[in-house]
Formats: sequence, structure tokens, C-alpha cells
Amino acid sequence: RRQLPVKRKIAVIAIAVALLSVIATGTLAYYSVSETAENVITAGSLKLALREKTASGEEFPEAGVEIMPGDVISKIVTVENVGDHPAWVRIKLEKAVNDPALDAESRMELDINDKDWTYSDGFYYYNTVLEPGKSTEPLFTTVCMSGYIDNDYLGRKFTLNVRMEGVQSENNGSDVL
Repeated sequence: RRQLPVKRKIAVIAIAVALLSVIATGTLAYYSVSETAENVITAGSLKLALREKTASGEEFPEAGVEIMPGDVISKIVTVENVGDHPAWVRIKLEKAVNDPALDAESRMELDINDKDWTYSDGFYYYNTVLEPGKSTEPLFTTVCMSGYIDNDYLGRKFTLNVRMEGVQSENNGSDVL
């Protein structure tokens, strides 16, 4: 048997590798396909409106109202879904008086609707999905100035901040909590 010189062996191996590369590239190209698609996804909008009215149907005065101990103030708080998608709704209430040394929490009593709303982690959650075009049942309808209010409270300003939040209910759990 005659052996090929080393240079010829290298040349034969190089040619074989080159042929295999060409065959492999051809096969790879034969089995692969590439395509680009442009997809547009539009997110819906969630639009909710906090409503604060009086028993007579008027908007609750933005400037507030004058109070005396024992007064019961009509303030009906609801949320309206003015958007196109159903939503879960929650409300946070913060009572305050413009003197940090004085207590506002026990001085303002609210007639909370615990049938349609559930209290958890500092928020009142509406128990039902709020459908587009619908309003919640009121969270409360009156604020009563109760408890002992002495001369330290004279001229002080009480505030009840009502903060509403909402999130879409579609694909977002089967209950508010």
C-alpha cells in the first residue's frame, strides 16, 4: 500500500470538510424558514369616576360644609364606571383635622355599607364587578360629627379624603380580594 504524502492528506481532508460544509449549509437552508409579522395590540382604557352627592342629588360642595357637634351631613359616595371595561373598585378613607394633636378618627362616624363593600388592608372593596355604565352602591351616605368635641376643636377644619382606585376585572381573578 502506498501512503499519501502529508500535504495531500491535509488537502483531501480540507476538501472533504469543505464539501460537508456546503452540504450542511444547503440542508440547513432547506429546512429553515423565517418570516416577520407585525401585530398591533391595543389596550382598553379603564375610566372610573368618584361621585360625591348630597341627599338632594347635588354635588357635595367642594369647599365643604359648616358643622356643629352632633350634625349629620349628607354625603353619598359612589363610583361610576364611565369606561368600556368592567372593573374591580376600592376606596380608601382618611379622616383628619388640621391640628395633629387632635383626634379626627373617633369624631367622624360614617354609616358604612358593609353589605356591598368589604374592608381589608386599609381599603373598602366593592364586592361586585362594576360593569361599564353602572355605579356602585354607596360606600356611605352620611357623616356624623360625634364624640366629645370641646373648645380645642373650635375653628379647626375636619377633612375626609376619599381616594378611589380601580383595576380591570377581565382576566384578573374571580373576586375583588
